[in-house]
Amino acid sequence: MELDYPHTCPIIDDGISDAHNSIERAFEDFVSDLSHEAEVKFPNYIVNELIGRYTDALHEEIEYIFEKVRRTNSEMRDAANRQLSQLEEEISILRDELELAKRGSVY
Repeated sequence: MELDYPHTCPIIDDGISDAHNSIERAFEDFVSDLSHEAEVKFPNYIVNELIGRYTDALHEEIEYIFEKVRRTNSEMRDAANRQLSQLEEEISILRDELELAKRGSVY
């Protein structure tokens, strides 16, 4: 028997993607606000290159957090599966003992 819960990697992958998109939007907003406040219009190719570069850099800085969550989830699943196997074994032993007791046998 194994843990009856779906794997969380797809959820974590979605979180990584969402974080990347949020970072990108934040940099886009920052550049837009900066342009407005400084009353400067930056060329689109420069804006896009800077947003892409800084988005990727920040994403790389925080991605390890998601990977730690992924690793922890995997370790928890492995521990749960080991515990379930141990419980199945104990149940099997108890069933055998119960059957022997029902027959009036003494160990």
